[in-house]
Amino acid sequence: MKSIVFDSSTLISLSSSCLFNAVGELFKASGLEAVISSGVEAESVLTPINIKRLELNAMRIRHGIESGWIRIAGLDESVNSEVTELAGKANSCFFTSLGNITLLHRGEAEALVLAEKTGAVVLAMDERTTRMIVEEPERLRKLLEKRHECRVQKNQAVSEEISKRFRGLKIVRSSEIAVLAFEKGFLSKEIGEGEKALEAALYSLKYQGCAISSEEIEEFLGMPK
Repeated sequence: MKSIVFDSSTLISLSSSCLFNAVGELFKASGLEAVISSGVEAESVLTPINIKRLELNAMRIRHGIESGWIRIAGLDESVNSEVTELAGKANSCFFTSLGNITLLHRGEAEALVLAEKTGAVVLAMDERTTRMIVEEPERLRKLLEKRHECRVQKNQAVSEEISKRFRGLKIVRSSEIAVLAFEKGFLSKEIGEGEKALEAALYSLKYQGCAISSEEIEEFLGMPK
């Protein structure tokens, strides 16, 4: 069974957009397994299930765990220290005259380390910053300069270490997973068929937090069928 590690952002985007059942059917039919850490379970299920406005999404994700297409992989103490170390390095990667810029939170660091430990080659993560730390650190530095309106410097050695460590990891968003579910026919039961259905699904994910632009959505819609 092929594993795809999920962080909480992707799970929440999919459950909030009512695409969760379709993705679950896709995974079951394709022999795929979604793997999450206990930290992601806490962020997406255990904590929000006690908050009324978030309870339904948490129950959808919990049902995915109970039905078997999502598996929780525990991290032992040695791995926990590795997660802390990775987060520390990533958060010292970019800095201004006022100090380091915190970019990587524990759940995201857990997902990266879990992907490494389980041998997964795909990580599902909607949050753009973490992907850019791994894939486009210089572009991220320029983006941070615009955001902070000051000079941002990069620790080149740390940046290269992180990029090299996770170079073989493909990072996808909930949008790519939704497109795959659409192509395989699993969205039709939820929202019908046709380009309009895909457009609606992608814009829903965008407004639920997936880092996808309107231009990217138009590119997806223009792909050969």
